[in-house]
Amino acid sequence: MTSRKTITFIFAVFLFLSCQKEEETINASSIKIGSYIFDFDTEFTLQESQGIDSYVGSINGAGLSLSFDYGMYTRPLTNLPTNEYSVTEEVINGHYKQIVKPVDPQNNFTSLHVFKISDSIANPLSYDSLSVFTHKINSEQQDMIVKVFTNLRIVE
Repeated sequence: MTSRKTITFIFAVFLFLSCQKEEETINASSIKIGSYIFDFDTEFTLQESQGIDSYVGSINGAGLSLSFDYGMYTRPLTNLPTNEYSVTEEVINGHYKQIVKPVDPQNNFTSLHVFKISDSIANPLSYDSLSVFTHKINSEQQDMIVKVFTNLRIVE
C-alpha cells in the first residue's frame, strides 16, 4: 500500500511540474503600475522617467512604446469625434476603465484610462488615475494593445 501512495505522490508532483513548465514557455511579461497589471504576449519592459507630480514612464517592447502617467491630474478623454474614435467605457471591480481606439492608429492616439471610482467620489479634485497611450502604430499593433487594455487586471 505504501508503494501505491509513493507512486501516486510522484505522479502528482510530475504532473504539477510539467504543467508549470508549459506556462513558463509562453514567454509572457506582466507590467504593474499602481493597482493595474498589464499582461503582454511578448517581452515588454517598464522604464520609469522623472515626473514632477506623478509617476511617469514608458512600457516598451514588440517595436513600440506606450507612455504612461499615473497621478492626480490625468483624466479620461472626452468629446472625441465619433467618426475618428471608438470609445469603450466600463466598470470593473469598482474601477472605471476607458479604452480609446482611433480609426487611424497611425495618426491618432490609442489609449487607456482607469481609476478607482470610490477615490474619485471621496475626493473629486485630487484622486490618482492612470493613463496609458501610444500613437504611430499599425492596425496589428493596435489590436494587440487593445487586447492588453481589455484584459487589464486590477489588484488591491
